[in-house]
Amino acid sequence: MAPAVPAHDGPAALVVRCVGGSGATTLTTALVRVGVLAVEREVHHGAARDVVLVTRSTAAGLHRAVLRTQALLREPAVRVHLAVVADGVGPMPLAARARLRSLRPHMASVTTVPYVARWRYVDEDTNRPLPADYERALHRIAAALDHPRDSPGAARSSGSGAQPAREDVPA
Repeated sequence: MAPAVPAHDGPAALVVRCVGGSGATTLTTALVRVGVLAVEREVHHGAARDVVLVTRSTAAGLHRAVLRTQALLREPAVRVHLAVVADGVGPMPLAARARLRSLRPHMASVTTVPYVARWRYVDEDTNRPLPADYERALHRIAAALDHPRDSPGAARSSGSGAQPAREDVPA
């Protein structure tokens, strides 16, 4: 069993990638830079209350997010946050947007994370400042982690019409 996330003054989260190449490792490192205790794991093992699923803005990536979310919904004390990392410039594919709409009611927050072209061409970019739009996305995730809803499963109650606490993904 994975160890529990250690005690920390700020928000904490377990970061779980839905698909390879989604940027989960980069996002985890960047969240630590903005004060979030973020630990990356392959799967949730019941140790964390807040789980940030990271996926690409593709139909396949959002399909994997649906599957991961279905597994997490079986655990009532888990709040699921979704970080949708742009797969490039341009709009999100129609199939991906449809899957995202199906996920929204089950998420504590949904945040788009911008595409950063320069990261495709460098091995390490840890000493440079983060792009402003990427940093804004990190702060939206941190704020969602730091401001819990009334109960961990509030967004999941069937038929309640509850909306995510933070959302910046267009319909």
